Amino acid sequence: MYNNELIKSTVNTIAEPFKSKNLKKINKAINSLQLGSENLVNQQLENPEVKIDCQINCTYCCHNQVSVTPVEITLLAEFIKLNFSEDQLSQLKVRMNDLEKSTKDMNAFQRKKAKKPCALLVDNKCSVYSVRPLSCKGWNSLDVNDCKEAFNSESEVQIKTLASPRIITNSVSIGITNTLKSVGLNSDLLELNSALKIALTKYNVGEKYLEGKNIFKDAKLKV
Repeated sequence: MYNNELIKSTVNTIAEPFKSKNLKKINKAINSLQLGSENLVNQQLENPEVKIDCQINCTYCCHNQVSVTPVEITLLAEFIKLNFSEDQLSQLKVRMNDLEKSTKDMNAFQRKKAKKPCALLVDNKCSVYSVRPLSCKGWNSLDVNDCKEAFNSESEVQIKTLASPRIITNSVSIGITNTLKSVGLNSDLLELNSALKIALTKYNVGEKYLEGKNIFKDAKLKV
């Protein structure tokens, strides 16, 4: 599900920063896209006829595989380096290592059934909420009982959602991917935990990515 006009708008917004290969400009543009998409999503959720069942401290969806574009990861890593204390960063790295050991090479279904929380989840809240991946921003539930059932079931369970937020974030993600392709950069979707671990443990990851190096090859999403 996607919106062609929103895809085009995304490409127009970030094309020039990507051509410049300037990481600061790119991060600023991606952050702007995230804020814009979240505002659009919130407009959909504010409709009085819509009753989203998502609440603070409800974390069922925070145990799933998360897909993310490479440039979302570089922005996320920058946010963490600027806002986390040394102790918070150290604890995050421990959680990421533990999560990778228990879920590496799992596909989306296996990851869901493993019931392992996202390493960014702290005290039942997302520690990077303002720059969380687009796939997280667009997800919603119309009935928490669906989420409970999906979390506890050994088979696939259909969760009732509002489609428009996912269309918005999917479209922005596709626009980002199309832009990456147009400037010759790797556009593979990545698994959040593996990609973030690379971004936080290796030097100059963003710069190396913009040079065309497949720095995130070991974090390619397994569907």
